[in-house]
Amino acid sequence: MAESVTGCVTLSSCNARATGMWIMLNRRRRVFLPSSVGTVVVGEVITVTGWQEEDHESAFVMAQSCAPSSLSIPGDVSGLSRAVYGRQGRPDHELLVIELLGPVLRWLLAAGWGALAREIAKGSLRTVRTMYQDVFMLYRRRGLPYQVTRYLHTLLGRQEEALGHLQAVAAEVLLQAEAAGESGLTTELILSRVMASLKSPDGILLEPSTLLVSSVGRCEDGYWFSPTLFFHRQRALTLLRGNQFFLEQPDDPQIRSVLAHRFSIITGPAGSGKTQMVLRVAEWCRAQGLGVALTALTGKAASLLGPEGQTLHRLLGYGGGGYSVEVVTQDVVFVDEMSMLVWPILSRLLSVCRGQIVFSGDPRQLPPVGSVSVITELLGCLPALVLPPFLREDGPERVRVTTVKCGSSGHLQDSLVRRVLSCVQEGSEWQVLAPVHDGELGVRRLNHLLQAAVNPEGVPVGAGFRVGDRVMVTKNCYTVTPPVYNGMVGMVVGPDGSGVRLRLESGLW
Repeated sequence: MAESVTGCVTLSSCNARATGMWIMLNRRRRVFLPSSVGTVVVGEVITVTGWQEEDHESAFVMAQSCAPSSLSIPGDVSGLSRAVYGRQGRPDHELLVIELLGPVLRWLLAAGWGALAREIAKGSLRTVRTMYQDVFMLYRRRGLPYQVTRYLHTLLGRQEEALGHLQAVAAEVLLQAEAAGESGLTTELILSRVMASLKSPDGILLEPSTLLVSSVGRCEDGYWFSPTLFFHRQRALTLLRGNQFFLEQPDDPQIRSVLAHRFSIITGPAGSGKTQMVLRVAEWCRAQGLGVALTALTGKAASLLGPEGQTLHRLLGYGGGGYSVEVVTQDVVFVDEMSMLVWPILSRLLSVCRGQIVFSGDPRQLPPVGSVSVITELLGCLPALVLPPFLREDGPERVRVTTVKCGSSGHLQDSLVRRVLSCVQEGSEWQVLAPVHDGELGVRRLNHLLQAAVNPEGVPVGAGFRVGDRVMVTKNCYTVTPPVYNGMVGMVVGPDGSGVRLRLESGLW
């Protein structure tokens, strides 16, 4: 359905896809701008015309065109006063707020930040005057995105290298470091990145470096962290210091080394049998009458722990608003694939778990997405059972990866289909990886091509599937027994009401 939407760009993500850019209008409307449409900047007011699209996550607008627009919020004092206060302002205080912060309030109202605009308008004169001088207070204290706050800073015509701006850039540097998996930055590195962000030559920063960084970060042993990461890390390490003896010592020396302390780690290279060791220790604990919880950081990893496996998020009752579980009652909690564990989740687990915790993982394996991993630091402070390589009987799994390079998308599609058909004829397992969902080489297009080539005679069963299609589960489902996890692979065997019936490689239906 074609539609036209108007609003302020409150968030943008360049290179979110190879074919364009995601933007957010008025904080809530997702729009995808193909590279042929053009680019926008945060704070810009645009009119977008496009088509309503839906993916597996949410609905969005696929833009066909975009053009500059004007704000619908009145710019005069009386009109803006009515928009902010619901009436025309009377006291001198209200008129002063409109006079000082009028451009900011107007933009916030147009962009869907009405509650924040009214909160600002009701502030004290001292707060309003301070915000007029340093609008980056909205970034540091109200969580307004940095790019949005920078745009409002420009609207007010404030000095670019003001102290508030420098502090906001330093805070953004710490947050970006956390997202990149850096556990801490030195003062010198923070300042160099601040100057790089401002495109400033060395020596332009006149404020004392300690004042600049200490206002937005927390320091330990000469390394700076964002306040949130620092809090979770300190809380977790404080709770881990109670690493006391907990259980009776078993006869098996490996199990004894794992259970001798309240917190311990099972580690080793890929294929060393870490998951199997977890299951061995869990079986011993059950034999002693202890309650056991088997968890992992992903659904696929949890499925390898057996029918009782679950994600750590599910154990903690994670939902849209946070965690719901206040106490974990199991005596021993196992956390597999801890290379993807992050400080906030670890902090929550330690605060609600009253029993023993056994971690398992390898620091050389998959790290967490967009956050700082904890496994390296925990290996330095917790007792660990180190397994030798290739303890598993079947040895390490080997995967052959083929990269296809061609001059055009059509040529690449043809080459890809031939290679897949060759694998099918050989009886080899195969999987195609694509970096995007849409476009000529996106997941959706390639799925249609490969379905037509590999399973042309399959009986349609709805939603674009055919009997005999190989599929991958993309979302955890806990409503069935045993649960189905993201990443499981199976085959379509027929219709099932309004959906399809699958036979998974794990044997589940």
